[in-house]
Amino acid sequence: MPNYKDLNELKRALCNLSLLYIEENDNLQNKIAPFLEKNFSDVYLASDSDTGMELFNKYHPSFVITCIDLPKINGLQLARMMRVINPRTKIIITSLQDEKSYLLESINLHIDGYLIKPFKLSSLLELLYSLAIQHAKEHDQDELNRYIYKIFNKQQSLIMLIRDDQVVLANETLFGFMDIKPSQSLQEKFKTLDELFLPHPTFLYRQKNEEIGCLEKIKQNMDQLYNVKLLDQEKKEHHFILRLTQINEKESLYILSLTDITELNLLGLYDKKNLDNEEDLSNEQTILHLFNAAKEASATIRMYNFYKGLMISNDAIITEAVLNDYVFKTSINQQKAVKFEQKVVIHCELFPYDIESADIKSINFTRQTVEIGKCNMLKSTPTERKSLVLEPDEKHNVSFVFNEYIYDHGMRIKDISKEAVRIYVEQLPLELQEGDEIYISMSFHDGPQTNTIRVKSYVLKIIPYDKIFYIVARFAPTPPVQKSIVDYMISRQMTLVREFKSLQIQIKEEN
Repeated sequence: MPNYKDLNELKRALCNLSLLYIEENDNLQNKIAPFLEKNFSDVYLASDSDTGMELFNKYHPSFVITCIDLPKINGLQLARMMRVINPRTKIIITSLQDEKSYLLESINLHIDGYLIKPFKLSSLLELLYSLAIQHAKEHDQDELNRYIYKIFNKQQSLIMLIRDDQVVLANETLFGFMDIKPSQSLQEKFKTLDELFLPHPTFLYRQKNEEIGCLEKIKQNMDQLYNVKLLDQEKKEHHFILRLTQINEKESLYILSLTDITELNLLGLYDKKNLDNEEDLSNEQTILHLFNAAKEASATIRMYNFYKGLMISNDAIITEAVLNDYVFKTSINQQKAVKFEQKVVIHCELFPYDIESADIKSINFTRQTVEIGKCNMLKSTPTERKSLVLEPDEKHNVSFVFNEYIYDHGMRIKDISKEAVRIYVEQLPLELQEGDEIYISMSFHDGPQTNTIRVKSYVLKIIPYDKIFYIVARFAPTPPVQKSIVDYMISRQMTLVREFKSLQIQIKEEN
């Protein structure tokens, strides 16, 4: 129990509080009352339970001191009645008896103090001071809760408090959006989130025969944002961004917020069937709306670059978004990769497609920002690569055998994976067609020794490109050859990592 230093400190703790003192012994009451009146703002006196209860209902005191031995109703029964009316009232019981039954009942009633008569005045004052400090903390918490609830209600987003998969609280905005009357409970309006979200090919909703509902899906990916579609009270479709935040793991307590972005007119964009031409993919206003939606939702942005095929990827934050001028804060590693490649691919879970920009306006290493201009959406994106695709060393050699003839003039490997290789050739064999079998020989010089791989392959594609041709061939290796290809890919990847680190140092010195 905390100790007060002097009576002035005690008075400061109690001066704004009121107290009801119920004591059948007039002599004891007359002895204690003057000390109480010096410290509390208001003190109400009673000698029986009826008067005590009348004063309690009239004045709602902060503290109650009551003896157990009262006529008609004892002090504990009286305390039980008061607890029903105001659970926050601080109640102290005084008793001539030290009976276990009284103590146990006091514990069950969460009585705040228990004093055995005769008690010292100093003991009472110590107890009052301790309870006053506790009362002040609870009052401050109540004020904070009221303030938070006021903010909660005034949010423009639809907000729900969810406990054990049930919506237990919602803000006024949600009640207005869904036209829920004050007399209705949220459970009357809908049982689960699954009833709220409308079907959409790329949005979150519960499809037929799915075993788990929307809330369980969200819980499995707590860091993810979701697009959802809801109907308002006038049956108009709205586009929302959904975020779920866990606030108490033990109680399974979550806050679910829905930010309305209908005014950005993006719903049609997420129906990919509507994007028929390149103009749709490079529409400047649409891309601006996407970036603003991500900024509004504080969505995670991921930047992608490639250094000779090695993927460099880091998180980013949108700090500014105006038409054809977008500023991102990201890591220095990503800045270096953007500077090297002079373009960037931007991924966000809210976007229907990744966004690419080759319009790099500025890179500020001090502020760790990248500023880009004109962008376009990518129907296919390199971020979806399932296999590592790398450029080989400059000193490599490649040739292939087709119809028992060796072709080794004017050809280079553009890139290679563990499954396939892309070779550009200056002159294409006239008879070569897609589906033909060829035997490719590749020599790499990454390390101290030359690594030569000979592998049976099949031509997948032949692509004409600016007076040359690309041959894309899929490997059909034996297990030992497959291991050699994988070993090379691992070795090449490590070499490129070291190269990129070295490149970082050079760029840092330049800036």
